[in-house]
Amino acid sequence: MFALFLSPAMNSDAPRFRPHAIQWTPEKVRRFWDHSMAGMTDIYFAKMVGHSIVRYVSNKIPLGTALDLGCGTGGLIDHLLASGTSVYGSDQSPEAVAAVNVRFAASSGFKGAFVGTASIPPADSVFMLEVIEHMDDATLASAIASATKLIKRGGHLILTTPNQERLAASERICPDCGCTFHTMQHVRSWSATTLEAHMSVAGFRTIGCEPTLFSAHKGAKAIADRLRFRHRHKPHLVYIGQAVH
Repeated sequence: MFALFLSPAMNSDAPRFRPHAIQWTPEKVRRFWDHSMAGMTDIYFAKMVGHSIVRYVSNKIPLGTALDLGCGTGGLIDHLLASGTSVYGSDQSPEAVAAVNVRFAASSGFKGAFVGTASIPPADSVFMLEVIEHMDDATLASAIASATKLIKRGGHLILTTPNQERLAASERICPDCGCTFHTMQHVRSWSATTLEAHMSVAGFRTIGCEPTLFSAHKGAKAIADRLRFRHRHKPHLVYIGQAVH
């Protein structure tokens, strides 16, 4: 309805508007995360629900020494250290890695954060949180292969991703050029069935793969969240797999 009140002058750029799906490239992805998400670190998944993830996973497997692949600002590292786990971090952002090293420099159990993984020894548990929904086939295959090399014999890979996400529901359109894109740069949706099947082909034995709710709360509020979602769609999907070297 608002369009009814636009003057002709305000529609002068109409000829160049052409709705089309965005084609993500590494440069566009970098731009998106450098600019679109600036100032939103307080709502990062690992920071909000990292304590819930650590509790869930540690009830299933021994964590041993952990590696957080794509550690960002250190949200998960914070919760892993609080649980008594020794932790490495890795990220492609030099700025993020530098900030994480400063943040946890005095923390017992922190083994350091690095750009890339060349300086990191294999770990017992490798975490990749909210990563695989952002990747096309080639990037996903490369990321899983890289993660596998960083897991000790008998160790585990832990993945989280939205559960059966309806990608179209979170699409937006640029009013300038007409490209459509997911508000969080997601390019694929996973279910427990598709994720377990994919990881089996990638050489992992499934320990667990299920929809769940990772609550941002603790104690009684967390229990209330779980009860509230008991008969509803569980928004989070978690996979724990053992590497078959």
